[in-house]
Amino acid sequence: MRYSATMRKLEVSLFRIYVISAAMNGRTEKVTEFFEKMTPELQNQLEWKDWFTLPYVKTPEDNPVFATYCTKQWQDMFWLSLNNFLSSVFQCLPKPRLLQYELEQMKLCNLSAENEKLQEQLRAEKIASDAFRQQKKPEFDSLGSNELMDDFFCIARESPPQSTVEHKGIKSFIKNITLPSVSPTLSKKPTAAVMAQPQSTSISMQQPSQSLQQVGEERASSSGNGRTRSNFQAYYRNSIPSGVTQKTIYSSSVPDQLQQRSLSAEFERNKQVRLLQEQQELERQRKELLSNSDTGRLKIKHKEEQSTIPKPPVLPAAAESTTNPTNSLASEEVEPRVSPFLLLSQDEYREHQSGIVNCRFSPTAALVASSDLDGIVKVWSLSPTPSTVVVVMTKSPLQCLEWAGKSDKYLLLGSRRGTVRMFDTTEKKNIYEVSIQGQGFPRVLSISSTPTGGSFVCSCAAAKPNADSQQQQCKGKLLLWSMKNMKLERQLPLDADSTCINCTAFNHNGNLLVTGNANGTVRLFDIQQNESISSWQAHDGPVHSVQFSQDENSCYSMGSDGKFVQWSLMKSSGRRLADFPIHAGATGSSSNTLGGKLFAFDSEGKYVLTCSPTMGGVIYKLSPDGTAHNVSELGGHTAAVSTVDWNVAMNCGTCLTGSLDGRIRVSVLLAQ
Repeated sequence: MRYSATMRKLEVSLFRIYVISAAMNGRTEKVTEFFEKMTPELQNQLEWKDWFTLPYVKTPEDNPVFATYCTKQWQDMFWLSLNNFLSSVFQCLPKPRLLQYELEQMKLCNLSAENEKLQEQLRAEKIASDAFRQQKKPEFDSLGSNELMDDFFCIARESPPQSTVEHKGIKSFIKNITLPSVSPTLSKKPTAAVMAQPQSTSISMQQPSQSLQQVGEERASSSGNGRTRSNFQAYYRNSIPSGVTQKTIYSSSVPDQLQQRSLSAEFERNKQVRLLQEQQELERQRKELLSNSDTGRLKIKHKEEQSTIPKPPVLPAAAESTTNPTNSLASEEVEPRVSPFLLLSQDEYREHQSGIVNCRFSPTAALVASSDLDGIVKVWSLSPTPSTVVVVMTKSPLQCLEWAGKSDKYLLLGSRRGTVRMFDTTEKKNIYEVSIQGQGFPRVLSISSTPTGGSFVCSCAAAKPNADSQQQQCKGKLLLWSMKNMKLERQLPLDADSTCINCTAFNHNGNLLVTGNANGTVRLFDIQQNESISSWQAHDGPVHSVQFSQDENSCYSMGSDGKFVQWSLMKSSGRRLADFPIHAGATGSSSNTLGGKLFAFDSEGKYVLTCSPTMGGVIYKLSPDGTAHNVSELGGHTAAVSTVDWNVAMNCGTCLTGSLDGRIRVSVLLAQ
């Protein structure tokens, strides 16, 4: 599960804040009840081993095991983390059906309004259709039958239409031909013989053929001119000779009936086109009605934009590349980089006037100590906003600083003029100050305190050389001091040709010490036995920063040669485990003499925070196969970052990045 680790941390922190709150409020019975119920579940977990003593501790805030969880800063950060986690979870959950009643009600109202509108339009169309039918009904009734008739039917007949059933056979047909009739040709060009002799019983065979030809011409001309049915009726009615009876009018109006058929078909086509246009208009109105909601509006707008964007023509080469299955670059989609950390907030501390040399969290992460190139040390708090607590002024520039033990009270300061001071941040005064100039090595390059707070190791060197090559040959010493009385306990053994030590780091119990030398050597010491266990050549230039891994089976070193390397500390000490590729400028340069911490790990040792000249703090994910993946860039700086630190005392990791412009960025991260 993706968030299982985060859920586990939040669960443990929730249990701890419950028992701590109960203990601080004097509710010891609640603490006892909690452990009675949860003992079967918690007794096999190492992280709860020291917590079973809580019911017997009178002042948990003074106990180093529980002091961190008694601070207001840790509790506020936990509630913020829990709130952010629950907010993210609730946003991903589907909305309950019960809470969607407003959306459903709005949808029903829109559908009802749309249905009512369509019904109104249907009623209006029906009324218009009925009115049109009533208006055209007299014209349709006067046209007679709609059956198709042959052109020979236009020949007039003396007998009424009712007697047509009696005329059967060829004799009747010939008899009808000899009867007087009126054709469109006669109506078009009436002759004098016809007018004078309406009862003539003979017609030449040439006239019917001419009349048929003229009927076709009249029909074509009438249809081409778009003549209406009423015009045809008036035309044929006026052209009938006076000798023709009223019964022959219907036979003479056959071309009008054919024209009526064509006009009826055209009317039907126009009606279908009009209905199609009305349907399209109704569909458009329906879309406008549905687009009242934001979702509908966005969808319609997106479709319109897609329809209006012209598609570029596909070149033959491009078409072949898209159809070629071997072309993975054309078929694969670039997945966006997903950061494993959520940036909750970023603050900036701007009280320094020169470049930052060091910035370190206190053991409880309640305070931060930072120093600059002018030798000014400032202790400041993070919550609620970065604010200065105390300012320490020194006569000589400081090279290093370190918090003493697990307390936020004492701070160790090492200067470039051979002095080490212990400063009380609560009383705001110096407790001890010793000088190491009598040892012949006036510069203090590094100070590291044991986790127990009983002693600290101090790396000192000779006077500052003038060139980088001379710096690699500069001699130095490694001294172990007692923190109780600031007395020198012993000097750790170094080789005769050993150079000065730039950086030091203890393991979790203070029994092992790893150092980085100016000549590129990394050395491992056993403090209890007071001996050097192993040493190896790690870099081609000075080593600027070293640190133990999370399991303490290996260590990491960063040097001026631009390399970030992991080394084994097991039987084959000094064996290279991984050479991680990182960005240029993360390891400083050969002339880097600031002495700040160049990299810091998270609580699990999977991610490392590094310096960058342009990107602020850069977080890498370290893989066992020796690869480092850039997963996040904190940014926010206008100058190069010279030192970093990563606090792991709380579930929400807090990162410090100090730059050469005197700014320190505080970034609060939440693991996703």
